[in-house]
Amino acid sequence: MAFRRQVKNFMKNYSDAEVKVREATSNDPWGPSSSLMLDISDLTFNTISLSEIMNMLWQRLSDHGKNWRHVYKSLTLMDYLIKNGSKKVIQHCREGFCNLQTLKDFQHVDEAGKDQGYYIREKSKQVITLLMDEQLLYKEREVACRTRRRTAYSMTFPKRSPGTGNSPTACASAPTPEIPASEKK
Repeated sequence: MAFRRQVKNFMKNYSDAEVKVREATSNDPWGPSSSLMLDISDLTFNTISLSEIMNMLWQRLSDHGKNWRHVYKSLTLMDYLIKNGSKKVIQHCREGFCNLQTLKDFQHVDEAGKDQGYYIREKSKQVITLLMDEQLLYKEREVACRTRRRTAYSMTFPKRSPGTGNSPTACASAPTPEIPASEKK
């Protein structure tokens, strides 16, 4: 993590959730790691952390100019959280829908003359489509849930049945499997 970001995190007394969002949406020229996005998505199941995460995301989405990466990475993280996080993320995103709409017109051309705004405009359209289409949203959350189960349980709990337990890793949108009456003791 960049020294300047560490100092700012300390000086502004950011929470663990806020620090993770700032790291995932930094100006570094690479995308947020999947493990960091997974950590953040797990934090969305805590009401206080969810509020901190969403507030920081909206703050980052309002950046412009040389901080265009904050905006692009925030949209990337938001897309991931919509698919993998608490269903309350979806509610928060829909409440801020007009902020996402404005990003469809985002403009930024870098020093080399490259239109970096193009990627933000396209990503915002993807997120908006996901929020507006209930069937697509359900399908994407199911795919994310299956992927998450497969990777999490195959590595962590090879003998445990998926979907059991209280872990946020056991997808919130997935129903807990019922035990047939004949198998109950």
